[in-house]
Amino acid sequence: MQPHIRLNTSLTRARYALLPGDPGRVDRIARFLDNAEVIGQNREFRAARGWYQGVEIVVLSTGIGGPSTAIAIEELRQIGVNTLIRIGSCGALQDSLALGDVIIAHGAVADDGASKTYAPASYPACADPYLTATLIQQAKQMNISAVLRAGAQP
Repeated sequence: MQPHIRLNTSLTRARYALLPGDPGRVDRIARFLDNAEVIGQNREFRAARGWYQGVEIVVLSTGIGGPSTAIAIEELRQIGVNTLIRIGSCGALQDSLALGDVIIAHGAVADDGASKTYAPASYPACADPYLTATLIQQAKQMNISAVLRAGAQP
């Protein structure tokens, strides 16, 4: 049993995770999955699991900020999750972006406290290119206009 997220392989064998920040969004996301059920709640970490097209997916809130997100990611990796997608809301620096636009980030500025424990700030924090390409492809297939961005682009 992982000490913070309170999950283990008897609760989920998912290899894929969706990570909202807000625990209140876990149930909303889980509604899109088949046979969804809440499997844990501890502090900011609320977890649900379900299936999408026969593939088990875990949804786990991370709370606010890098340290709690790092805890969630490290503990999910300990139970076998190997593909993680952070989903949620963000602010925009560009007037061309509107409320509700879908943004797929392929990179981020890693100039925060938690990231420095993993790599120097000068090391690029980039998303997996194949996963990014798959997200873009799926958005196109669903006729969703998605904007591809890296970090804090003005």
